[in-house]
Amino acid sequence: MNAVTDLTDVYKDQLKSAKRGVAIIKGKYAIVRDEVKAKDKSFLLRWTMMTTAAVKIDDQNTVTLTKGGKKLIMKIRHSRPISIKQWPTTPENDYDAANPGTTLIGFEAEVPPNEQASFDVFLCPAKNKNSLDYKVDPLTEWPKD
Repeated sequence: MNAVTDLTDVYKDQLKSAKRGVAIIKGKYAIVRDEVKAKDKSFLLRWTMMTTAAVKIDDQNTVTLTKGGKKLIMKIRHSRPISIKQWPTTPENDYDAANPGTTLIGFEAEVPPNEQASFDVFLCPAKNKNSLDYKVDPLTEWPKD
């Protein structure tokens, strides 16, 4: 089961193209694949996800999220170097709603001028981590069902 969307219009002032695919693989884990192409200047891509889980950055490609005794492994494959980061969700303005007990986890990557890049984020329950298949086809090859 999967879905692919073209996000280019959302980022038209920053990127030549931006596409995202999301798939559930064999009912065991999910993949979020982003494919982007920079315009004639470099672009700082920031990928984030909000969570209420405890966050542990394991290495330069892996994060473990823990909540209620369960663990979710976030594994990132990338065509450009990334830097995994955490950001607070504390509102910067008094009119913004608070998000107590949450944090943003994700990564940043520099995409050089006119370059293409792809980022695969695997979200897998720890009990299924041996099921991960790191071969991910380009979005143009994903089934259209």
